Amino acid sequence: MRAQKALFTGMLIAVLGVFFAGCDLPTESPGGTGKLTIFLSDAPFPADSVASATVSIDSIDIRTAGDTGSTGFTTIFRDTDNTSEYNLLDLRNGVTATLAEQDMPEGEYDLVRVFISDAGITLKNGTRYDLKVPSGAQTGLKIFIRPSLMVRAGMTAQLLLDVDVSKSFVARGNLRHPDGFNGFIFKPVLRAANLTKAGKIAGAVSDSLGQAFPDASVWVEQADTVVTSTLTNSNGNYALIGLAEGSYALRAVAADFDTMTVNPDVGVTAGETTTVDFQIPAP
Repeated sequence: MRAQKALFTGMLIAVLGVFFAGCDLPTESPGGTGKLTIFLSDAPFPADSVASATVSIDSIDIRTAGDTGSTGFTTIFRDTDNTSEYNLLDLRNGVTATLAEQDMPEGEYDLVRVFISDAGITLKNGTRYDLKVPSGAQTGLKIFIRPSLMVRAGMTAQLLLDVDVSKSFVARGNLRHPDGFNGFIFKPVLRAANLTKAGKIAGAVSDSLGQAFPDASVWVEQADTVVTSTLTNSNGNYALIGLAEGSYALRAVAADFDTMTVNPDVGVTAGETTTVDFQIPAP
C-alpha cells in the first residue's frame, strides 16, 4: 500500500556510560564506585514543518534491582542551573550531547525514573507551542531496563533512554493543513535498553538513481512491533542503536514512495554494527 507520508518517528537518546577509574579497583571488589556519564542523542522529527522539538529534563534516577522502596533510587542527573533544555532536532544518528558525569556504586540496576519539566514545539513559521507535561512525567516516568544493567568495578556499562518523538509530540489535526490543525499534545513514550548487551544497524539510503535520500524514515520491527526508528541525514545515512541481540525486519519509507521491507531477517550481535545499504524504489 502506497504511503501517504513518511513515518516520522524520532528518539531522545540518553546514553548512560559507566566508566571505572584505575587499576586499583579489582573486578570483583564489592562496594566499589564508578563514574556515570550521561549523553543525549538522536531525535529526528518532520523537518519540513518543525524548526525545534524541545524537552527539559529536571533529573534522572536509577533503581537498584529488586528494591521497590524509595531508598532504592540513586540520582544520576539533576539540572541545578536550569540549562537542561535540548532541541531534539540537533541530535540524530549517533550525535551526542553530554548531560552529566557522576560516581555511583557498583551493582545491578533495573529501572530508571525520568523527570521532565517542560516540552515545546516551534514551527518554521515561528509559531511556538508550549506543551503541558502530564502529571506522570512530573512525578517521574518509570522505565524498566531490559535486560537489567550490571555495574562492576573495572568494567563498562551503558544504558540507552529512547524517547519516541512522533508518539510523544502528538499533532492535533494535520500539521500541513493549518485550517485543520490545533497544536500538539505531549505524551512522553520511552524505552530503556542495556547498551552493554546491544548492537546497532547502520548504513545509507539512496533512490533508484543512486542519489542519497535524506529524511527517509528507517525503522526495525520484531513480531510486528516497531522497536526503534530514525530519519536519514542530509547524506542519506542512518543509524539504529540500542538493539538487543536477535533478528529484526528492517523497513523504510519516504514521502510519496511505497513502504519498503529492506530485509525481513537482519541479525544484530551485541557490541557490533550490522551494515545495511539499500535503495528505495520509485512508486
